[in-house]
Amino acid sequence: MKNTWKKVPGIFAEVNELGEVRSIDRIITMSNGSGKIWDQLIAGKELSIPPVPDKKYVGINIRDDENNRRRHLLHHLMAKTFLNWIPDGCRSNSIVVDHIDNNKRNNRLDNLQLITNKQNLQKEWKRRI
Repeated sequence: MKNTWKKVPGIFAEVNELGEVRSIDRIITMSNGSGKIWDQLIAGKELSIPPVPDKKYVGINIRDDENNRRRHLLHHLMAKTFLNWIPDGCRSNSIVVDHIDNNKRNNRLDNLQLITNKQNLQKEWKRRI
């Protein structure tokens, strides 16, 4: 599998097919409160994936394009970037991101697929039987 980095829409981050994530370089405007204003470069870096329990999704704290820091689920970042997924709620016909092998920590692109919420619930039901 290639290791191509792609920018995540709306977020100061890039992801690759292996499920790795890194922040990207950005310039922010700083102020010292007494009128002096300057631009400062914030260098991007590869982000470590935090350890999570088996039944939890991998979340990354990163800034969006408005410089607001928030938690993003890694499989959502992958799907937005590589599968052109747009979240649309939790209706039965809405499209969700599914981990093919049911391992929520495996966020490689080849393990993610888009299915309907109804299909996802049916898959989970079959897995539990």
